[in-house]
Parts: sequence; C-alpha cells; structure tokens
Amino acid sequence: MIKEDPNLYLADFGETVIIGSKRGKGILDSPGQMIIGDTVMMMDYSITVPASLAEGVKFGTSVIHDGISYKTKEVYPHQDGVFYVITLEKV
Repeated sequence: MIKEDPNLYLADFGETVIIGSKRGKGILDSPGQMIIGDTVMMMDYSITVPASLAEGVKFGTSVIHDGISYKTKEVYPHQDGVFYVITLEKV
C-alpha cells in the first residue's frame, strides 16, 4: 500500500476534476477498444482519482473535467484502494 500522499503521484499527470462538490486531481482515460484473441472489449470514459475524492460518489454524480460534463456510472477501487476508478458517461 502507498504510504505517501496519493496527490504526489497525480502532480505531474493529473488534471483538475470536479466531482459533485469536491475538487481534486485525476487522470482521464478516453474510450477505446482492446482486442484479446477473438474478443473485442470496449472501454468507457473513466477517471482515476484518490480515494478521498471518490468517497460518497453515487451513480449519476456530476463530473467536470477540462470544461466537459460527465455523469458517473460505476465506482470501484484500483488495486489496494488508494486510488479509485470511476467510469463515466459524457453528457
């Protein structure tokens, strides 16, 4: 488990994000495809944020990144729970 402040890891690559009434840093991933053998997997928009920023986020919570509005779909911990991944739907 990471002992340092997770925001240190977002300082270089993270961008400002507003989730509900909270503001912090996150890394946005755009939709895409991944081909594994004969299977094509589609990926949604998602944002990786520190656990403190994801706390209390529910389905349909407003997210603003770079002036673009999204709504949350799912929230789940990434590996050890220091970071969370939130899947998004562009509004």
